[in-house]
Amino acid sequence: MKAAWASGVHHMRQFRTYRTTLTGSGVTLRMQDKVQEEDSIFQRFVVGPRSKQQMIWSVLGTLWIVWDLITIPLGLFQVEDFIQFMSAVARVSSVYWLLDIPAHFFFGIEKQGKLELRPSYLAKHYLRSWFGVDVMIVTLDAALILVETLRDMGVNSTIFRSARFLRTLRLLRLLRLVRVAKLQQELMLLANSFLSTHAFMVVKICVGLVMMLMINHIIACCWYGIGTVDINGRNWIVQAQMENAGFGEAYAASMHWALTQFTPATQDIAPNNAIERVFALLVILMAIGVFSSFITSITATMSSLRKARDDSSKVQMTLFRFFNQRNLSVGLYGKVQEALRLEGLASVRVKESEVSVLSKMPERLKMQLHEEMHMPLVMALGFWPDPEPDHHYFYSSMCHTCIVEDVCTQLQDVFMPGTDCKHVLVIETGLMHYYARNQAGVLTRNQEVQNEDVLCLPCLWADWHHRGRLTASTGTCYYGKINADEFAVLARKFGGPLWVHLQIFGILLISEIESRDEADKLTEHVTDVQIGTLAG
Repeated sequence: MKAAWASGVHHMRQFRTYRTTLTGSGVTLRMQDKVQEEDSIFQRFVVGPRSKQQMIWSVLGTLWIVWDLITIPLGLFQVEDFIQFMSAVARVSSVYWLLDIPAHFFFGIEKQGKLELRPSYLAKHYLRSWFGVDVMIVTLDAALILVETLRDMGVNSTIFRSARFLRTLRLLRLLRLVRVAKLQQELMLLANSFLSTHAFMVVKICVGLVMMLMINHIIACCWYGIGTVDINGRNWIVQAQMENAGFGEAYAASMHWALTQFTPATQDIAPNNAIERVFALLVILMAIGVFSSFITSITATMSSLRKARDDSSKVQMTLFRFFNQRNLSVGLYGKVQEALRLEGLASVRVKESEVSVLSKMPERLKMQLHEEMHMPLVMALGFWPDPEPDHHYFYSSMCHTCIVEDVCTQLQDVFMPGTDCKHVLVIETGLMHYYARNQAGVLTRNQEVQNEDVLCLPCLWADWHHRGRLTASTGTCYYGKINADEFAVLARKFGGPLWVHLQIFGILLISEIESRDEADKLTEHVTDVQIGTLAG
């Protein structure tokens, strides 16, 4: 037995340190928990933010927004056949956006880490955010479709046949591009669901480049639309002698002009009236801020990708030199490379040590944080006495000072046979394999270790050496490590009946292990995993 457990039972039964009774964290809701209204008749129609229905709807919305982003500005060109096709498609998209309004009353959202699925809350949230804009745009769509229908029916009105009126209708369609602000929300929802960090950075670069092209596409179309406005016979189209140019030539010239406003390039098109000059000035002012912001963002992301790729290349080169200089086996080199590849593919959750801001929190909040994180691991030990009011302080202190979280990716070993054991392991999630060592020192038995299994329990009371190997064979596994020395110090400091209970339990456990080891001399010792069964 360790020295911390050597005190007399009578002495420690009377010894109690001063301790404050802590109230529990009172946690009734955890991250990603659902908030629902069971008494609402609409609750069964609500779907979660990561549900298949909402994902499909978001993909459709993204496609329609991209379609509008490309085609609506093209309506400013004099391409009647395309405009008629675009009008037909716009009627189909209007049906989607009309259905999108009631659908948002039943689409759950993530709010401060929880899944908000209450119909009343979703209705209030939507009414305060996009409802007004959506209704305005759907109403505008309906009005435009009505006007186009009346015009196609041949209603005898000079207004419907006026070129200026038709041009104004096309300009009004540009208001539908307000929905582009939704595009970021839809893309973030999809990206967080399907993309890894590396893939997200690549997509971020591609999206940045596409958005630059889309901005220039809209500017080019608007530039051509402004050029069709005749002010005393002066406009850039007349000046460039492009009155009879086809769609391809006109679009290429407009896009060329738009791109040159963002980059130091030459072009032979210039504003030829006051409206065009004001528009050109506004584009240049926007380009100063937008272009530099995009370039900075893309450059930073490219640098991160390049650094990650360079680091990976350096690791591979160093590994190759290490094996080559020592003339090691090719088979072992391949196994090491495979282990590194699997480790790189593993998706590991954020560790507490990686969140630097947590170290600046008040100590009481750290204790509450650790209690929420580690209390299930403490309860999994299974040797606690009947609960008393002051036991909660010991459990909370144990979570705060004795337990740390750890992770093991595929093919990694948590411990090897014969090594010193300083921690009790409690499996949180995942599946591992334990290989026990027999009397001859050969690893033979293969045993699965999974959620809430406890390993190496005797190290809390006595010196212990691992009796096998624990490996994550199938994937990433998370587990908690209870420091044996810190646990003994905390128990001794706490004292009282709880310490006595732990001491007696430890004595009985160690005695049982020694007895079984003595009885199994000719067969197999008790393993690190079997101890959890003995404790239970």
